[in-house]
Amino acid sequence: MQTHQIQISGGRDCVEQIRSELFVFTEVLEVFVTCRPHDLVVVCSGHPHPAEWLRALRAAGFGPPARRPSNTAGCALARLEAEARLPEITVLRPRPACPADREANRIGHTQSAGVRDEAWL
Repeated sequence: MQTHQIQISGGRDCVEQIRSELFVFTEVLEVFVTCRPHDLVVVCSGHPHPAEWLRALRAAGFGPPARRPSNTAGCALARLEAEARLPEITVLRPRPACPADREANRIGHTQSAGVRDEAWL
């Protein structure tokens, strides 16, 4: 006897119908719900055949849960998209009185997020 976890959208709420669909497979002995709404555990004798089970469930109108990006991937993607939309901003500062101070202050003043700090008023 073996167990195999499958994911069906709303599986916990439809376990009776899913169980009926899976009992046509002779190896399926029982279908249990878990604490997660889309996860079910199939108890079977012999080798599990999840691809066949899922194919039959899809034909009966049951599908996999909708996929969503993980938080870290979603946050990183959103941050990259936001940075791509940021225009370059030039910060205007008062001009130093001495020409030597002007050159020293002007070189290499680049800040983050595309802000350049090198223009004079």
